[in-house]
Amino acid sequence: MRGDGARYRLGTRPGRRGAPVSGPAFAPCATAGPDAGRLLLERQVERLAGEVAEATRRLARALEDKDRLGRILNSVIETLEAGVILVGDGGRPLAHNAAARSMGAVHPAADGWRLAGCLPAACAQGRVEGRPLRPAGDDGPAWLVRSTPVDLGPEGRAVVLLVSDVTETLALEERAHRRSRLENLGRAVAEIAHQIRNPLGGIELFASMLIDDLADRPREREIAEQILVTVRSLSGTVTHLLGTVRGGRTVLRASDLVALVEEVVASVRPIAEARTVQLEVAAPAGPVTAPVDGEALRQAVLNLVANALDVSPPEAVVRVTVGRAGETAVITVDDAGPGVPERDRPRIFEPFWSTRPDGTGLGLAVVERVALAHGGSVRVGRSPLGGARFELAVPVDGAGRADREGDEA
Repeated sequence: MRGDGARYRLGTRPGRRGAPVSGPAFAPCATAGPDAGRLLLERQVERLAGEVAEATRRLARALEDKDRLGRILNSVIETLEAGVILVGDGGRPLAHNAAARSMGAVHPAADGWRLAGCLPAACAQGRVEGRPLRPAGDDGPAWLVRSTPVDLGPEGRAVVLLVSDVTETLALEERAHRRSRLENLGRAVAEIAHQIRNPLGGIELFASMLIDDLADRPREREIAEQILVTVRSLSGTVTHLLGTVRGGRTVLRASDLVALVEEVVASVRPIAEARTVQLEVAAPAGPVTAPVDGEALRQAVLNLVANALDVSPPEAVVRVTVGRAGETAVITVDDAGPGVPERDRPRIFEPFWSTRPDGTGLGLAVVERVALAHGGSVRVGRSPLGGARFELAVPVDGAGRADREGDEA
């Protein structure tokens, strides 16, 4: 404001005769007022709206990316061969993939989904399981379960279970382990056979000479002849057993397993009577026929029965059962001894491994080798008599690695 009466508005500065001169810090008063404020506010709203729109677009893109990654992750989890289960605090499955359903790790219930019976313990432990689980028993699948706790924030804590079916892996490991056992057994039996054959040869020679010397003494000559027959039979058994454990060709002949078992039992019955052990045979009235190598199978059954007699207390029962289960003939030997602890069963057929201090660890290894040569199996379990039960199974159609009589070129 100046003394000559000229007036200046805020935002102007004097020029010639009061003409307004624009400057960066001032605006003519004519642009001020409600309209200018509204215009400024509209521009600010427009700018903020643009920023919000851009932020919304960025958020939408982020949500789309997150949703896409979520779908990819879900697709990957669904295609995994291992079962993946998210388990809540109450032990209820919150989410799972297709593999978990197909393998039976989760199953539908009236109020949703439930875990398989063996899995809640894995959730509680919250660590990698050291040994596979057998949800359906020893003959069923084997699962390796890994559990990892996770924090879901406000929703609480949960556990992620990774359930892998390792049945085939364990089977491959068992086959490799079995191959190693059989190689060890072959070497051991070869050494034993060599050590036995030499004295047997000497005994056979001396028995033959004795027979000649006893030509005029028929009673003593008959005893010498029995010695010679027994020695030759034992020598043949050693040779045959050596061929079996080395994996040689085994010729199968249709045989009555009931008669074979009764023959074995008759040979050891005097031992059972001397130990006051009752030796029983349970078999059907008719024959149970299967193509087998009679000599090898007879030795295997003898090993099982002899082991049962060795561990049986006086007045106990050893029962040998012959029967069929579908297309398989089964010879079962039950005893009332101490049994085989479950922890020892995986190793019971290993050469040189025995639960008894005086055991050689070869008898059961030979049994397993004979069973495998017939395409069969042998397994150990708990007997109803309180001790061990051994089941020796061979196919009745002769399927396996052995050769039928007459099949050789």
